[in-house]
Amino acid sequence: MKFAALKKGTADVRPVELSLPWGETIRVGVRPLSAWDETGIFEQARAFAKARGIEKPTDDDPVYVMGVWVHTLLAACTWLEGEDRGAPLFADIDEILKELDRDRISYLYEQQQRVQEDHGMRQDRMTEEQFLAAVHECVRKEADDPTFPLWRWGPTLRATFTRRLAVLLWNSPQDKLLSGSTSAGGSSNDVPPSPDR
Repeated sequence: MKFAALKKGTADVRPVELSLPWGETIRVGVRPLSAWDETGIFEQARAFAKARGIEKPTDDDPVYVMGVWVHTLLAACTWLEGEDRGAPLFADIDEILKELDRDRISYLYEQQQRVQEDHGMRQDRMTEEQFLAAVHECVRKEADDPTFPLWRWGPTLRATFTRRLAVLLWNSPQDKLLSGSTSAGGSSNDVPPSPDR
């Protein structure tokens, strides 16, 4: 049996609400991408950066990163409703760059990466040893270091790591500072559950 003969499922398209700069809110479809799609996106992002004067684009170059974002959105975003349902949302990257600001582009890209994680095999949880090693690495490195852990993780892993740190802080003696309580009895607020393992 050949791989081409396998029955392929329909790609999952997730609805995402996007608030537009002029005040309107629309529902956007965001789909996962194949390795073929992603390879083309990286090639297009390099060309995007070179066209803007970056001779040797790297993963931490902001122009190259923007190129990855906009080409990902061009390939992954679709109309959810109406007669254009399933059709590409954007005509080209120029439309994305002209109509959306950096924050909205980043937001949509993060949503696409969450969908991508759900369809892939990316790590979304840490063992105790991995968590402590990641904390140590975050302490040793500056946030603008391209090898800083959070920059190389997907959105889900970043969220679980951040929540785990927040729960640890909340359950520490510092919780009195967070809640405003000065009594030895602790906070008047509900205490979250133990950190995720």
